[in-house]
Parts: sequence; structure tokens; C-alpha cells
Amino acid sequence: MASARVLACVIFSLFNIVCGNVPVLLWESSKSDRVNSFPALHRISSEDFQQYVLKKVHGEQPVPLIAVFSEESLSMEDYSWKDSQGQGYFPQLKYITENAANMEFLPSVQDPIDATKQLSEFGYSLEYVDSDKTVNLPDGCGKVLVVKLQEAEPDEDRPELLRRHDVKIAEIYSKLLSKCSHVIGFLSGQQSSWVEPEEVSRMKRSPDDNNTSTTYTLYQDAKATSLFYSTSPPVLVYEGKDVGLGNYTTVVTGDNSKAFDIKLSVKYTPDYRVMFNFDNKTNGYWYLRTIDVQYANNPPISLKSPIEIAAPLDMSFHSGSKVVFRNGSTTLTFSDFQMQPFFLNMGSRSFGDAVDAVEFFTPAIWSGIFVTFLLGIIFTWGITMIMDIRTMDQFDDPKGKTITVSATD
Repeated sequence: MASARVLACVIFSLFNIVCGNVPVLLWESSKSDRVNSFPALHRISSEDFQQYVLKKVHGEQPVPLIAVFSEESLSMEDYSWKDSQGQGYFPQLKYITENAANMEFLPSVQDPIDATKQLSEFGYSLEYVDSDKTVNLPDGCGKVLVVKLQEAEPDEDRPELLRRHDVKIAEIYSKLLSKCSHVIGFLSGQQSSWVEPEEVSRMKRSPDDNNTSTTYTLYQDAKATSLFYSTSPPVLVYEGKDVGLGNYTTVVTGDNSKAFDIKLSVKYTPDYRVMFNFDNKTNGYWYLRTIDVQYANNPPISLKSPIEIAAPLDMSFHSGSKVVFRNGSTTLTFSDFQMQPFFLNMGSRSFGDAVDAVEFFTPAIWSGIFVTFLLGIIFTWGITMIMDIRTMDQFDDPKGKTITVSATD
């Protein structure tokens, strides 16, 4: 029985990796008369899951409160894992579900959290709250409450993270029960734990022992009209001398010299300022024209990149390789960065779809050309050798005289 359970877990894990689906644990504080279930081993679409939840709440009195506990990532292993003492990640949630009026586990659901957000179209009000800011939870039923569970601390591993979330879920659920008698809660994730995100949607700085950042994030202002992300700090060579840029101290909007421009000014320690000059005056695209570097009160030096950094207004620009901005002996180098100004949705802190800077002759293409050329040489040499084989043109006649071959032949 245990081996069958492990096998089913492995199958669903592989299935979720391919499809990008996530498991959903759902429980209800009050028993519903509506029976609505899915076949076993069934992949549930986002639309089907939305209808599934709607059938549970439609016509119910009192009107239920839907509490959505949203992990950044979640997988089947997070529910099934146990330590040497037999304890899982969610001991308090296990107690809640065992004592709930109804509990269901759906192993493979497509975008369940987004599906519940769409319930606002059916008369449900939608409210968001962070799990660390739940002192005053909203009153009343008949709403969808999305509780975003906080990200891991720099020194926190996944078991510690999920057990901390387990405590928060129990605490919030208890408060919600005091406000509404019928609560439908479910725990799920934005994506599978096994799927690597394709875009940078989380902006986080993680200080290390030297008080520097392993990831850099630059905002234009509090409204996040511009966003910049890099996996490592920029490397500056100022007038031929290597400069170690420390943490940035201030991020402000520079004086706009032209209409529709954005000047993102970032001050680094020690006393260096980097200014990103954007404009969006050409065919619905934005461009990073130049980057100005200024030391103390010296005149700024304008740097340009050999590649064009541009994207449509609702999209971001991403480069996984190094990009060098240069002017004479002054260079500024970024590695694996993504940027987007002129957000159409003001206040958004997530990048749009990315336009990637990919060189035509990438290392993979050069490798393919080299291997093809090498195989072509081998194939040509082989054909030449085959064509050079000489067959016999004389044969013995058993009734005739034996053929003699002289040395001259």
C-alpha cells in the first residue's frame, strides 16, 4: 500500500512538472449538501475548478467566506513529506482538516488561485492581505480573501518556511471562523516547486556577510513606474580604474529634459551616480538610449551599448549575457539583467513578457556549425575512400589456362 502511494506521488509529480499544475487542499467549516467531485487522477482546468467552487457557494446560507492561502510554490511532496519523527510540514493544518466538516484533495489543478480571483465576476468581493499583516482582517462573509504567505528569510530552509506558514494558516483560519460561520479554505501555490520561473516577478535583496547584495533591484519611485533587476551588481571601470560599487543608497527620478523621458538616477557608494535615460517616442516602443555615470561633482560621462535595448511599452527587456556600456576608457557592465520603464499598470511590481537579447551566433549555434563541419569532412573522406576501391577485372576459367599476374600489372 505504501509503495503504491509513493508511485502515485511520483507519477503526479512528473505530470505536474510537464503541465505546470499544482495540488489544492480544500476544507470547509460547514457541511455542504452539494456533491461535486472529480474523477481520480484527473487534471482539472482553471475553468472547471472555478465552476467547482461556484457550485459549492451558490445559494448557500449563510454566504461562505472563501479563504485562499497562496504559496509562491507548492508540490505533492510538500504534502507527503515527513521527518524522522513522522511529522510533516503542516501539522496544524492536518488537525484543522481532520476536524473540518468536509475535506478534499485535488492533486493537479491549473492556476487555482487565479481561478478563485475571477469569482469577483460572480458577485464576490476580492480582498488581499499579507500573512504577516493580519491584525485587522476584513469583516463579513461573501468575499474572497487571498492571503499571500510570506517568502523565506535569507537563512530559512523550506521545512522551516512551510511550518511557519502552517502556524499562520491556523491563526488566520481561527480568526476568520470568529467572523463567519461558514469558511471555505484552501491551500495552493502559484506554481509547482519543480518549475523554474521564466520571468523575474519577485524583487528581493539578500544581504550577505559583507553587507552587499546578491541581487539588485532599482525602482524609479514608490509607484514603480520603472523596474530594474540584475543578479549581480554592475561592474564599473571609471576612466580606466576599476571601481567597486557598493549598495545603492538612493533611487530618484532625474530632471526630465525632454517630454516623455524617464531618467532613473541611482546613487551608489562611494559617491557614484548612475542615470538610466529612457524614452518612448518611437512606434509604441521604449528605448534605453544612454547611461550617464557621474563621480562626485565631475561632469557626467555618457555611455552607450553596442546592442539596441528596446521593447514594446508593455514588455520588458532581458539579457542573460553580459552587456557593456562604453565611452572611451569608462565602461559599465551588467550581467543577466532585466528592465522595464513606463508601466501601463501603475503600481505593478512585476515585469511584463520579456524581449530577450540573443546574439545570432550563440555558443550553441557555433557548436552546431563546428560539429556539422567535422561530420562533413569525415563523410567526404569516407566517400573518397569508397570511390578509390578497385575491384578485380580478371577471373580464372576452370577449364582454361591459369591467369598469371606479372609484377608490372
